[in-house]
Order: sequence, then C-alpha cells, then structure tokens
Amino acid sequence: SFPQNLERGWERATAVIVLNSLETGRPRVFMEGALVSARRTAAGAALAVRHMRPADDARPVGVIGCGRINSEVLNFVIPRD
Repeated sequence: SFPQNLERGWERATAVIVLNSLETGRPRVFMEGALVSARRTAAGAALAVRHMRPADDARPVGVIGCGRINSEVLNFVIPRD
C-alpha cells in the first residue's frame, strides 16, 4: 500500500499478474493488476450479499468506505439494465 500514490493520480495499492504459458509454464505476460485485484475482492463481497439475502429483496445495500473496492462492490451488486 502506497497512500502517496493517490496524490499522483495512481492506485493506492498495486499488484502484479503473471500469465504463464499453458504449454511450458514459463511467464508470457506481466501486467499491473490493481483493477483485477480490486474486482476480485469486490466480487467476493458481492457474492456474499447475494447469498445472505433473497434476490427479490429491494432494500438498499450499504457499504462502509468510499474507496475503489467498495465502488466495485456496488458495480457487482446493483443490477444493470
């Protein structure tokens, strides 16, 4: 976590994703993975919401915090037309 990155307009947290060859196992792609990591974390929270309340329950969902992950949680939880 690098909070000073926010002042630079960058993500606070960072990650590296390595994609390996299915044939050899050798690394083929290295990519910055902050967005993938945030969405993976958010998807877990959204999945918990879906299992903890009925699908037809229209009550609001509250999230604590205003960072990237909670924004992604709402993207997963709120149905889109």
